[in-house]
Amino acid sequence: MGLVSADDGAGLHGGNAEYMQLSVNSLVYRLPADLDADLAAWTLPFANALDWTVDAGGAEEGSTVVVIGPGYHGIAAVAAARAVGTACKVVIGVPESVGRLEIAESLGAVPVINNNHSLPELILRATGGEEADTLLDTVGLGGEAVAAAARVLHRRGRLVIGGLGSTPVCELDLKSLVRGANTIVGVRGRSPDAVARSIELLADGRSGLEIVPSVDIDLDQVDDMLGRMVTGQGPVSPHVVIRPQLRRSTDQKRGTLS
Repeated sequence: MGLVSADDGAGLHGGNAEYMQLSVNSLVYRLPADLDADLAAWTLPFANALDWTVDAGGAEEGSTVVVIGPGYHGIAAVAAARAVGTACKVVIGVPESVGRLEIAESLGAVPVINNNHSLPELILRATGGEEADTLLDTVGLGGEAVAAAARVLHRRGRLVIGGLGSTPVCELDLKSLVRGANTIVGVRGRSPDAVARSIELLADGRSGLEIVPSVDIDLDQVDDMLGRMVTGQGPVSPHVVIRPQLRRSTDQKRGTLS
């Protein structure tokens, strides 16, 4: 599960297991009884987004945030930026992501399709020529994101790298980064405080993520869905919710009809 081997302890670390082993240092959070299950499933990705966008990225009221990639974390990052009252939110994706860009737009973001154009030019055009305070790379553009940061970040702006990519950093505009007192930070996971804030925002309706459609699948469909997502053939909405009871309820309905 994540970076924890199944050979460690009982191997019951979550990941859709029927039971979970809680170690001594486990943190357990109580979800509000009235929190919708679809929204509750956003708890960790939204917590990641809050940690990356707000804590590591410094997004705040009135600032400009640019997100690369309208996937699960990219859309959650838009919601995080919206929750703190940022003035401008831009999301960049490839042509195949147009459906997800539309979801980001419904959350208040400016959608941008990248047809292999200059990334800095796309960003500056979307912001009306204004530089960004936070640039979050959720897909792992590597060198391309670093090069763009040198051109589009405000003074003391931050490039946050949350995606793992293989693009090397061939040239680094150190002059621009140093003169701008910019920060480049890598992120992984989230802080315990971010989880608590995620639950609070989801519960009181301030996340906006309730508008993102849920795609329900049962346990028998997990392997197929993962295979589709790896090859880029997943559903338009990145919010896939596994419901073990789905097959059971369907079978019950069939039994009733028969």
